[in-house]
Amino acid sequence: MREIVDNLPDLIRVRIQSIWCDSKCTVNYIVAVKPGRFIHDLPFNVEDAVIAAAGGHNGIMIQSNAAESDITVECHWGEGAEE
Repeated sequence: MREIVDNLPDLIRVRIQSIWCDSKCTVNYIVAVKPGRFIHDLPFNVEDAVIAAAGGHNGIMIQSNAAESDITVECHWGEGAEE
């Protein structure tokens, strides 16, 4: 988990309230964004940090009061896995 946080750009890291990993689902994350701190690129930056740390993920949910609803980043394991 520390490696994911370390891989986040500084301007994204300060926007994150918490990151929770559901160990029963294996590499599945819930990321809470501080109120009013969501930006469009945040889900992409979080996914990049997770992939750099873990090689992929089984899903990431971004929770934010600034987005219209929770954002779900679909499972990603390796180049072209979803094509």
